[in-house]
Amino acid sequence: MVYGLENIRIALADNLTTPRITRLQITGGPTADNVELTWSPAGTNVYAPEYPRLFPSFEPSENYALSVTVSDSQSNSKTYTQKFSYLPNNLVQLHNLRTLSVSSALKTSLNEPLAYLSTNVLRKSNGEIAKTSRVRR
Repeated sequence: MVYGLENIRIALADNLTTPRITRLQITGGPTADNVELTWSPAGTNVYAPEYPRLFPSFEPSENYALSVTVSDSQSNSKTYTQKFSYLPNNLVQLHNLRTLSVSSALKTSLNEPLAYLSTNVLRKSNGEIAKTSRVRR
């Protein structure tokens, strides 16, 4: 299981030549994606994929596959593929509640919220921590 793709790194090593990535592709998932990816340096001979937004894979049949093709200065090439299930790092899952559709918070007879959302740190698309000035209970 992969939680967020931001920490995926591809490390290249060759004892004789300098290897390079020639192709990076992600396939599969619930919408049968087939996307060519770009990559950026993340260190010496280490690269990070630049990836699109992906849908979570909740079912075993919805796995993704990340394939990287690497070649060296002698034109030797090899493709490596890794399959994985994906859930975004900030995914919030709520179970179904049997309630009425109302515009105010539902509370128990002890004045406790019937349901509430509790999460770890949420981030905006630019990576900043999301903030709010209002807490609703």
